[in-house]
Amino acid sequence: MNPLDRQVKRLIEGAASHRIPPPAMQIIANVLRTIADRLDYPTYTVLTASNGGWLQVTLSNRQFPELEKKVVYAYPSYRMAKLEANKLVELEPVCQELGTIDLLFQLLGLPEIDSLIFLEHGQGGKEIKRQELYNLCQKQLQSNIYLA
Repeated sequence: MNPLDRQVKRLIEGAASHRIPPPAMQIIANVLRTIADRLDYPTYTVLTASNGGWLQVTLSNRQFPELEKKVVYAYPSYRMAKLEANKLVELEPVCQELGTIDLLFQLLGLPEIDSLIFLEHGQGGKEIKRQELYNLCQKQLQSNIYLA
């Protein structure tokens, strides 16, 4: 079983702890797996603040500085995250490695974050917008209700 399959299985098995019915969690897990398949790694590392929350960065649009969004960066390796953490020593960030499925699932429950940016080795990143991910999960859940 590959790492993403293990993460999906663990998510579905933990449905009760999230107060989500297992059939609904299966649908959500399928959406998350589809997104995770487009990313390069089964695990990423995020920087967390001393309170345990993800370290957020506010980005502004160059042409329209009043347009801002809050993002979290997911680094492809602990080493890359640690290099960034060392630049932010005054914030005392901690590096936390998480499975890609877990990151996507947690993103669903964090409306204060606009996007999760999965960085790749030397290639920039892939942005996953929280609202789009949430809408996709809702659409799949609604369409499956009618099929049941």
